Amino acid sequence: QDPTVSITQPTDGQTFTTSPITVSGTASDNVALKNVTVRVNGGGWKLACQGSTCTSWSTSVSLVSGSNTIDAKSYDTSDNPSSISTVTVTYNPPQSSSVKFAVIGDYGWAGSNEQSVANLVKNWNPDFIITTGDNNYENGERYQIVTQQQLRYI
Repeated sequence: QDPTVSITQPTDGQTFTTSPITVSGTASDNVALKNVTVRVNGGGWKLACQGSTCTSWSTSVSLVSGSNTIDAKSYDTSDNPSSISTVTVTYNPPQSSSVKFAVIGDYGWAGSNEQSVANLVKNWNPDFIITTGDNNYENGERYQIVTQQQLRYI
């Protein structure tokens, strides 16, 4: 009699946002189990468990973005294979985060050109602004150091 194997986790159709994941299941044989192997997307078989303790097994597998097919197969001590147990899961990796910032040189004076630059920077919706250049004057007050257009965003 051939051995049996079943994947209990993950369940068919499950979606993940992290990888690797844990795959677990059960196996049985009327005499004794030799091992349980697992593969993802038709790749190479990976040993998940070896010996008589394979009645309950688990292993970690890495997923690729999108649909992933996970197969498990067990062998008895006579090297008879089980039927393959299969589940299909989806991996949706999180979107990478980004930081948006602006670098502004000399502010100039509070004229229409500076207002245009300030409006442009505002439309970018930066997370922060870095200022460079000769924006800090020796005896300057706050309104002289940072022009009126930039004060609204700081």
